[in-house]
Amino acid sequence: MDPADRSVLYVEDDSPWCELVESAVRAWPGCGRLAVAATADEGWRLAGALEPGIILLDLPLPDADGFALARRLGRLPHRPRLLLLAARCHEAVLFQAGQAHVAGLLWKTPAATGALPLALAEIAAGRRYLRPEVGAALRRLRGDSGSFFKFVSERELELLPVFGRGGTDDAIAAEVGLSPLTVKSHRQHILAKLGLHRSVDLVHWAIRSGFVAEPAPAAVRPDRGPPGG
Repeated sequence: MDPADRSVLYVEDDSPWCELVESAVRAWPGCGRLAVAATADEGWRLAGALEPGIILLDLPLPDADGFALARRLGRLPHRPRLLLLAARCHEAVLFQAGQAHVAGLLWKTPAATGALPLALAEIAAGRRYLRPEVGAALRRLRGDSGSFFKFVSERELELLPVFGRGGTDDAIAAEVGLSPLTVKSHRQHILAKLGLHRSVDLVHWAIRSGFVAEPAPAAVRPDRGPPGG
């Protein structure tokens, strides 16, 4: 990203957080144009049309695979810098924060808006931003010999959010462009690697790990910290 390009796109489905973060971004002295998207599809469209320098992305998203969206955004020709926002200290989000196409991660806590100007300034300058507690959690995840990403392949990692939403092999095959037999093979390999036995166990694991949003989650309010990891 060109350090001079400080336009911002914010992708967020939670209205209270959207209003809070939008105000904080507008108060950042370096902020240029600000656009807001409430869905993954709208976020992708605006990212291509506006070519923002910085994208704030809520994870996970309820209407789509936010992890796949993050990868797609990171591959855009203008190379936007991604700052993730997450309500819970999930392993999947921490793992995503460590990827090369991600510039930073903020937990949705009362301190988030106060930290946002510094995070934006660091990212706009081409540096990464991780608060100390986030960096420590990421180091623990990387040092854990049982971490999921040390067992599953890159392709299986991409499919985990899809399996986490449930669905038959035929339905998933149509969604991701693979044959049902290939989908079934990937599912069986993932189950074996994670020590799980049934597809419903994989759905529950994906929710606990943060690959998909919890069903009908209680909204996280700006005056409360994360419910836990």
